[in-house]
Amino acid sequence: MSDVQDHSVLKWIRGELDSSLELARHALESYVDESGPETELDGCIAQLHQVRGTLQLMQLYGAAMLAEEMELVAKALGSLGEKRRKESAEALMVGLAQLPEYLEKIESGSADSPILLLPLMNELRAARDASLLSEVALFAPDLEGKLLPADGTQDANPELPAVTRKLRYQYHKALLDWYRGEDATGGLERIAGIFRDLEESAWTDQVKRLFRVGQAVVNALRDGGLDSGIATKLLVGKIDREIKRVIDVGEQVVAETPANDLMKNLLYYTACADSSDPVVAQIRQEFDLTHGPHGQPGLAGEQAYLHAPGRDLLESLRTAISADLTTIKDQLDLFIRGKRGDLSRLQAQQEPLKKLADTLGMVGQCELRSRLKRQADKIEEIVAANSQPNEQDLMAMAGDILFIETSLNNLSVVRRYAQPQSDQAKSSLPEGEFERLVDSVMHEAGIDMARNKEAIISYIETPDNRALLVDVPRRFNGIAGAFSVLSLTDAAALMGRLNRYVEQTLLGDGGIPSADDLDAFADAVTGIEYFMEAVTEGRGIHLEILDVTRDALASLGVPESPVQTESQAAENEFDQVEATPHEDTVAPLSVASESPVDAVTEAAPAHTPSADKPALEDIDAEILEIFI
Repeated sequence: MSDVQDHSVLKWIRGELDSSLELARHALESYVDESGPETELDGCIAQLHQVRGTLQLMQLYGAAMLAEEMELVAKALGSLGEKRRKESAEALMVGLAQLPEYLEKIESGSADSPILLLPLMNELRAARDASLLSEVALFAPDLEGKLLPADGTQDANPELPAVTRKLRYQYHKALLDWYRGEDATGGLERIAGIFRDLEESAWTDQVKRLFRVGQAVVNALRDGGLDSGIATKLLVGKIDREIKRVIDVGEQVVAETPANDLMKNLLYYTACADSSDPVVAQIRQEFDLTHGPHGQPGLAGEQAYLHAPGRDLLESLRTAISADLTTIKDQLDLFIRGKRGDLSRLQAQQEPLKKLADTLGMVGQCELRSRLKRQADKIEEIVAANSQPNEQDLMAMAGDILFIETSLNNLSVVRRYAQPQSDQAKSSLPEGEFERLVDSVMHEAGIDMARNKEAIISYIETPDNRALLVDVPRRFNGIAGAFSVLSLTDAAALMGRLNRYVEQTLLGDGGIPSADDLDAFADAVTGIEYFMEAVTEGRGIHLEILDVTRDALASLGVPESPVQTESQAAENEFDQVEATPHEDTVAPLSVASESPVDAVTEAAPAHTPSADKPALEDIDAEILEIFI
C-alpha cells in the first residue's frame, strides 16, 4: 500500500496561509523593532495558532509541528530578557520565512518530511529553553547499546578533577568569545583543544567518548559544517555541566551515570554536519552514523532545496536584475552597431557585469555568475590590450547575456521534473527552460486527452457508433509520444496498450464490448488522466497512480507486449535480408553480362516461400523495389 498522500488541496489555501504568516511577521516586527504594544504580539500568536490548526486539519504534520514551535516561542517572548528576546525573535523570524518555502515544496509534489525541519525546530526550542529534539535513532538504531554506563571494570583518573578545574576557566573564556562573536573561530579552536586535553586525561570510555564527540561538534562548527545557532550554542554550553560534575563527584560517578540525552543530541548534530574533519569521520564510523542526512544524497538534496531562495525572492530578483541587464544589452548593441573604436563605452559595462555576477552568486546561481564574470574579464582584457574586439568575442558576449536573460525568466519556475545529473551537465538549455518545455508538451497532451475523453464518453453512451473513435488512436499515439519525450516510459507503454485495445477491440470486428469492459476501459483512461493532472499541477511524478490503468488493462486482457502481425513479420524478414545480404544476391552484380532479371531469377531459389515468409509475388511492388 502506498503511503504517498495527495496534498493537491494545498494550492487552494496557500494564499490564505501565506497571508496569515505575512501578518504574523509584520506583527512580530512591530513588537520587536518598534517596541509595539502587547497587542501586536497577541496578533502574531493568533495568526500562528490559525496556521497551525489549518495545517493539522490538512494532515501536514511536519509543517504543523513547526507552526506549533513558533507559536510557543511567540508566547514566551514577553517573559524573556531583552537580549534573549532579540535572539528568540530572530529564530522566530527565520521560521516565519522558512514555513512558506516548505509549503511551496510540498505543493510542488514533495513529501511532508518533518526531519527536514528538525534543525529549525531545535533552534526554536532552544530559544525557549526546551529540550532539543533528536532523531539520531533513525540513523543509528542500535545506539543504546553503545552508550552503556561504566560497569566498574575500568579505573578512573584521580587527577582528572584537578585538571578539569584548571581548564574550566579557559573553557568559559573561549565560550564567551564564540557567543559574542569577538573571536568566534579562535574561541572554537580553543574549545576543541580543551576537549582534546580532557579526553586524553580521562581513563574511562564514557568520559573519553563525551569529550571526543564534543570535539567533533566543535570542529564541525569551526569548519562551517554546522551553523552556530542558538541550539548548537546551548548544546556545547551544556557540556559545562558534565565538566562541573567531574570536578564535584569525580570521573567514576560521571562514567556510571552518563548524560546520554546530551550525547544523543551531540551525535545527531555530528551526523548532520557537512564536514570532512577526521574527528567527525571517526565518530560517524564509531557510532555508525554514515546513514545520517549527509550520508543520504536524497535527504541532503531536499535540505538544500528547502534552504534555497524561494519563488517570491527569485521573482523579485528577476525583476530587479532584468532592468540592469537590458541596459547592458542596449549599450552592447550600440557598441556593435556604432564605432567599435570607442572602447570607453564597452569598458563602462565591466563594473555592472561584475555587480550582477555577484548578485546571482548570492542566490546560488553560480553557473550564471561564471558567464557574466567571464565576459567582464574579457572586456578587461580587450581594454588593456587597447584593441578592437573581433566579431566572435562580441557574439559570444551577446550570446551569454541572452542566455542569462532567458534563465532569469525561468528562475522562479518550480522544479517539478528531475533530470539525471548527466543529462543536466550536457544540456545547453538555460535553467528552468526544461520545465517550461514540459509544461508545453503536457498542455498539448492534455488537450488531446480531453478530446479523446469526450469521444469515449459519447461512444459509451452509443456503443454501436464506432465512428466516434476514429481519431482516438491518433491522439493516443501523440500522448504516448509526449510521455516518451519526457522519459515517462511506464505511462507511454500503458498508452500503447490502451491504443491497441481501441484499434483491435473497439474498432475491430469483436462486436460491442460488455458494460463491464467499457467501465474497465473508462477506468484505464481515467488513471492516465489523473497521472497527467499530477504532473501538470506540479504534484510530482507519482507512478503509483498508473496502477489503476494497469489493473484495468489486465482485466480487459490487453497484453503488455504487442502481438506481431503478419505484415510486421514480413517487414522484419526483409530488414534481415538488407542487413546481411547472401552471396547469391551479391554475386550477379559483379557479372556485367548478366541482366538484372537474370540476377533476380538466380537469387530467387534461396528465398523460397515458407509458412513464416510470404512469397515474392505476394509482396507489394514498392517494397520489392526498395529491397531488391
